[in-house]
Amino acid sequence: MSKAVEGVTEKIEECARKEFKSKGYVEASLRTIAMEAGTTTGSIYSRYGGKEGLFSALVEPAAREFTEIFEDVQKKFHAMESEMIQLVEYMYNHFEEFNLLVNCSYGTKFQNFVEHLVDIETDYTYKYMEAVGLKFKEGRPLTKDFMHIMNTALLRVFSR
Repeated sequence: MSKAVEGVTEKIEECARKEFKSKGYVEASLRTIAMEAGTTTGSIYSRYGGKEGLFSALVEPAAREFTEIFEDVQKKFHAMESEMIQLVEYMYNHFEEFNLLVNCSYGTKFQNFVEHLVDIETDYTYKYMEAVGLKFKEGRPLTKDFMHIMNTALLRVFSR
């Protein structure tokens, strides 16, 4: 049984990254990778089982971890849907009070209730958009004023 030469695996993976990056998976050559790494294709086959195994060794840990994070984010986002339903149910369970708040509160300390909700929504929407780098036409960032107008319109529609 042959003894694994120290550093060969790392060299193979370094050369494979270069080869896959420059040629893509289909056009990449194990012979080229082996030659660049100073080893044989047999060495690559014994370590990885072939080109797909080598490619998998390079990308699978990151793909797996990213997928786990992505699924977690999606689950949290999907859970928000049930939280939004909870908000709507709360409003309908307190319909009389919300009708008074939205339509009859002028002249009281609650006259800006919807505006207060718009401010909260605008702040959090804008923070999200900044975090993901969302831009408007021609790469310009969306302004808080624009978001405020859109959120006001949205909440006014739902409060009718």
